[in-house]
Amino acid sequence: MLALTYSAPPGEVIRWTGRASARAVGISLRAVQQIRDAHCLQPHRLRTFKRSRDPAFAAKVEDIVGVYMDPPAHAVVLSIEEYR
Repeated sequence: MLALTYSAPPGEVIRWTGRASARAVGISLRAVQQIRDAHCLQPHRLRTFKRSRDPAFAAKVEDIVGVYMDPPAHAVVLSIEEYR
């Protein structure tokens, strides 16, 4: 159960939910919550890079990184973060 909490979930989901963990291990949701509490696990607060569902994501990242690594002549490259 503990290893499952921080492992990659199946499919396109970004993290294991309590209910999904309970189903995968075959225990109750309350048991998952108690185990996480006992070990001070808070996977919903883990800051990680989230996987994109965009099929062209890798190509887009390569384009963006390419601009930083080899900018066009006489260009100013700025980075602006967008928060939602």
